[in-house]
Amino acid sequence: SGGGVWKTVNGGVSWTAPTEGVGSLSVGWVAMDPGQPHTLYLGLGDPFDGTGIGLVKSTNGGTTWSAPVFLGNSTIINQVLVSPAASNVVLAGTNAGLFRSTDSGATFNVVPIATGQAVQPYVWSIASTGGTGLVLSLEADIAGAGTGQVWSSIDNGATWTRSVNVEKAGGVERITVASAPSSPNIVYAMATSGSGGLAEIFRSTTGGMFFRG
Repeated sequence: SGGGVWKTVNGGVSWTAPTEGVGSLSVGWVAMDPGQPHTLYLGLGDPFDGTGIGLVKSTNGGTTWSAPVFLGNSTIINQVLVSPAASNVVLAGTNAGLFRSTDSGATFNVVPIATGQAVQPYVWSIASTGGTGLVLSLEADIAGAGTGQVWSSIDNGATWTRSVNVEKAGGVERITVASAPSSPNIVYAMATSGSGGLAEIFRSTTGGMFFRG
């Protein structure tokens, strides 16, 4: 948070700061294209300071960066994910909704998610569940209590369905999702309670469609 991106090419002996000129040192997430490791996506705006100015891209390992692509009115980018199934599909979870690109990050559009709230959701994390499957966590209304939800997609993030059984008495708030590298259809969701403590760890064996506590 507030420190920019640092890079080493000698196993950590020395480091350089390749993002000094991108316009913000507030880093929310850095994602690598799994098929092209020199292609990087940098989401500006850390959740603790919210001073991001969009998303920038490098195709040479961070030596140079593109001009910022603005994602609506978001100021925080909590995660960027390049689809393992199609590297032209890039997803960005922000404090003003989920954004999706189908042209390798040149342009983004907000993805409608029917959370039941009038505001765009605060998207916390995104994970691949294998193939074109994805799962994400969000708070439907960051200003409201107990609005944490998990959603899954089978079409590379174009459409989303709310996951079943991610709930506790009193509701859950921030949730982080992760899939098992050895079997990505197994998904874990760690949820906080309204008091800020751990509410529950949920587990799914269906790619995030159904969970059990």
